[in-house]
Amino acid sequence: LKLLSDIMFDVSHAMYAWVQTENEILSEMRTRKESNPNQVAIPKNANSRDNITMETTETKIKELLFDDLALKRIGGFHPSSLLPLALGIRRCRDTGTPWCE
Repeated sequence: LKLLSDIMFDVSHAMYAWVQTENEILSEMRTRKESNPNQVAIPKNANSRDNITMETTETKIKELLFDDLALKRIGGFHPSSLLPLALGIRRCRDTGTPWCE
């Protein structure tokens, strides 16, 4: 029970850090767009799936936030791991998409 509790605690903190970092990256991209109008536009209400690939964003965030030990502590970043599943649920909630889709 203690091990499960520790993993859930670590994943919840990883999720919070992920969301904050994702927002910062999108904000930086919008700022660059405003200073350089020749770049691809990123709407102010853009989420991580708009105008940029999820894979590129996820790779960048994963490299910024986690080393191998941190990834191991939260169960990795495989499709069946807790953090990617939690991120998927959050994205579904944010876009109003049913989880089954």
